[in-house]
Amino acid sequence: MMELKVRVHSSLNICLDKELRHGWFEIKVPDGLSAASLADVLRLPANEIMFVVVNGSKADPTRVLKEGDRVEVFPVISGG
Repeated sequence: MMELKVRVHSSLNICLDKELRHGWFEIKVPDGLSAASLADVLRLPANEIMFVVVNGSKADPTRVLKEGDRVEVFPVISGG
């Protein structure tokens, strides 16, 4: 297992437990987890994720996360 710091932005927060919304939180996840698989662990709808940022840089969904990574998840944004 490894520990990550995670922040889920905007409309995706509603999918999280109340105590995890609107800020950074730490979570233990299986070693070798990809950025895309983190959505499953957090129970986030993958079709509502626009992109993931790891350590300040936009990450490919297949990127393997590492101990101590700071991961931000951003939702699809629409407007009119």
